[in-house]
Amino acid sequence: MKIIIDNEENIARRAARRYVELLREKPDAILGGATGSTPLGLYAELARLCKAGEISFARARSFNLDEYVGLDGSHDQSYRYFMNENLFKHIDIDLANTRVPDGINTAINENRKVTFRYFDWTVSGEKAFRRDGAAYLTNPVALCVDRHYYLVAYDTATRDYRHYRVDRIAGLTVSDQARDPLPRAFDLGPYVKSIFDMYNGRTVTVRLQFDRSLINAVIDRFGAKAPMHAIDEAHFTLTAPVEVGPTFFGWLFQFGTQAKLLSPDEVKAEFTDYYRGVLSQYE
Repeated sequence: MKIIIDNEENIARRAARRYVELLREKPDAILGGATGSTPLGLYAELARLCKAGEISFARARSFNLDEYVGLDGSHDQSYRYFMNENLFKHIDIDLANTRVPDGINTAINENRKVTFRYFDWTVSGEKAFRRDGAAYLTNPVALCVDRHYYLVAYDTATRDYRHYRVDRIAGLTVSDQARDPLPRAFDLGPYVKSIFDMYNGRTVTVRLQFDRSLINAVIDRFGAKAPMHAIDEAHFTLTAPVEVGPTFFGWLFQFGTQAKLLSPDEVKAEFTDYYRGVLSQYE
């Protein structure tokens, strides 16, 4: 049988449906990743479907087979950067389940230290390196992702953990030095949560209403055991604790009219005030 497709959009849609079918049948499937311009339409369509709740990569794993020698994942010409920017940051895949040859994962897997320089952006768009450009030497522990990618590392001198934005790391190399022993008491989960919630406020139990199409997105954030109740054929409600603040507001706002904050009233007021403040800048 010969199939002729006349444009890239149709190709992307057809290819994305194969992913939908595969992940429905096998949610923990192993996927192969590709770079270059060819898969960009496919990646955009997968991101759209994931945001709409029609596909979930939460249990899937992804592998890329190559990388430029000497480029770390923060370099905009690296394959890791390409995959992060064009696919991974737009879907619900666990970054720990993505494999692109790179220094950070190599160091973690081989139990070695890494060195790199770390910078802040200036108003003029230039890089201002911390420590006057001197290199950091640290013990990589894990990679994690929310809106940005972070390296979690253990600092032996301060006996504490630090996190670094991967897109602000430059010149990362894997050291010949073995990684220092890590404290046994460290729990990565709460530490990662503290990174992602650092700009949030108090914890409040809220009641939310969603379109049925968002069930995967809701379960990915709150878990399958979260108290959800169907209210009709098209909608369901969820009651769960959240960290009230910009991170939660942004997550809810992305769903537009498909989601609604029902209670409590004080959080509804904060939510509306927050976005009125944003809109006032454009009036």
